[in-house]
Amino acid sequence: WANAAVADGHLTVTFGYAIGRLDEREYRKAAELEVVRLARFLGLGENCWDASI
Repeated sequence: WANAAVADGHLTVTFGYAIGRLDEREYRKAAELEVVRLARFLGLGENCWDASI
């Protein structure tokens, strides 16, 4: 799951895992792309976010 919040134009996304954090490169790239898409959807810049993937 993921929790997302915007404060002062900055998106913060915290990922949670039922069985522990995944360490696969492809998963990390896909999750990061989804965060970028969410930032765009919210009208934020591509570099206005951070995530605990």
